[in-house]
Amino acid sequence: MEGIRDLARHLRLALSAIGVLAETGMPIEATPGFPEQADQNALLVLQAEAARQHKERIDDPRIDATLRKRLRKGLTISDQALGVALEARDALRGDFLSRYLGEASVVLLPVMPVITPGVEEADPGSANFNPKTLYALSRFTRFVNYLGLPALAVPAGFDNRGLPVGLQIVGRPGSDALLLEIGVALQARTGWHGRIPPGIAP
Repeated sequence: MEGIRDLARHLRLALSAIGVLAETGMPIEATPGFPEQADQNALLVLQAEAARQHKERIDDPRIDATLRKRLRKGLTISDQALGVALEARDALRGDFLSRYLGEASVVLLPVMPVITPGVEEADPGSANFNPKTLYALSRFTRFVNYLGLPALAVPAGFDNRGLPVGLQIVGRPGSDALLLEIGVALQARTGWHGRIPPGIAP
């Protein structure tokens, strides 16, 4: 229950940053849903291509055992499955742009679907390592990379533990300059980018 409350606070901070952008005159419209197929394909491509790129190093004892295990998982993905995922990219990009952007210029979403984890949760060498957390870290960003869309992550405040919260701005192909303009507009009205997160301050 505490985790759900923490996540709710985390998302409220992202919404607060969106509210700042709304104050600049940017029209904001909520669109429910998530591009599940694009996310699944993104994870498949990441695993398959990483395994193929580092195949000769998989048995190197100098590489972390958890990393070797993840790379071996990628080798179980067939060339055919990889090819299908790559071939589907253009259609899924078009669907995302049509469904989630429509007439809008950008999509705004949190950088992560989980509260900002501590290093001990994301470090495979830690006794408190949580592989689910590691996969969740990239859930809202990996599909954007897979689709080949420009994106910008900007500070959106700090949670109740003093750890940073981010807002992701995703645009159409070639809209990099617009994303930077929006990021500058947000930072001109907030001071999050100039502060050290209290949770990691010395």
